[in-house]
Amino acid sequence: MNDTQVFETENVRVTCYDASLPRMVVSFDIWRKDRSGFPPPKPSGFYKQNGLAYLTIQSAHNDWYLSTDLPKLRKILSRFTKQFDHITALGFSMGGYGALLLSRALHLNQVVLVSPQSSIFPARAPFDDRYLQEAMRLDPALDTLAEYPRRGLRGVLLYDPSDMIDTQHTAIITGLYPNIIATPLPFGGHPATQAITQANLFAKIQHELLRRPVRAREFIRLHKQARRHSPVYQNRLSRYLADRNARAP
Repeated sequence: MNDTQVFETENVRVTCYDASLPRMVVSFDIWRKDRSGFPPPKPSGFYKQNGLAYLTIQSAHNDWYLSTDLPKLRKILSRFTKQFDHITALGFSMGGYGALLLSRALHLNQVVLVSPQSSIFPARAPFDDRYLQEAMRLDPALDTLAEYPRRGLRGVLLYDPSDMIDTQHTAIITGLYPNIIATPLPFGGHPATQAITQANLFAKIQHELLRRPVRAREFIRLHKQARRHSPVYQNRLSRYLADRNARAP
């Protein structure tokens, strides 16, 4: 598996595997507790076997890709990704935000977003107080997702409608990106694909990324198939039913 170092600073690292292939999948790093620098590189044989290059964008910090390297990163990515015929991105939570933030620079054709944030700054997302410490260390002027949305971008946004914070982020994002389909996976948690992952069906998500376009109904089908095998789903559903019964007259 051939790898190309596209960009690297102390904040962000971009690696492309099998860059000679015509189509590409992009993945993004996620928020991690007790993060200490870059995670280990994770090449994927699956994408190569299916004729796709694979680009990984990794962060050394829980910074939502809002480092001082962002302007240069955009320029480098824009030049590099022009060679590909079709580009799909997969992003979870912080990674979903990153996919949207960099969608123009990456020339993205479609995305699969899982429980992404529309912003972590209180001025733009006052309903979300999960990442206030991280937001205090970052420059809100770099948070341009709402100002320059790539409105033609297509794809699906997977979210748990029982999670009110993620539901509000979903409403904002789909308002900015009208061709991204909000796709509810009830009681999936954050991220909303936990039931699918716990049922060992994540490979099915990878297979769906090969399609043009990806299908919202396929993620719903996988979630339904996975529900009885997921402790997260069962626990969240039980809490919901208990709360509903407690409120009943």
